[in-house]
Amino acid sequence: MGADRPVPNPNHELAVDQQEKAVDQRDSDAVDRVEKSLEALDAEVDRFLASVPVAEGTAAKLNRLLRGFLQSEVLPVADRAATIGVNPGPMFGVMSDLLRLYAEALDHPDTAGP
Repeated sequence: MGADRPVPNPNHELAVDQQEKAVDQRDSDAVDRVEKSLEALDAEVDRFLASVPVAEGTAAKLNRLLRGFLQSEVLPVADRAATIGVNPGPMFGVMSDLLRLYAEALDHPDTAGP
């Protein structure tokens, strides 16, 4: 007989397909969780702004800009990544780290950069 060829295993292919769908769903769920977190964050920011009228206008503008950026730039890219099976978590981590750097610089202006 000819060379031994592996026989395709339909059960294996089905299992791989199910795993890929589960990963896609998990990544999509991560995007959904971030969207819901933004909604909860809006309420928290509103409460915070109501308690600090000294910078209310500027802080509200910053909030709108950040929220708009996340909704228009970050979430669509994360959603596309999740759709093709790429975990958007690292991108969320980078965005979080970047915002944290700004927050730390505002908290400690004497130690921020050159």
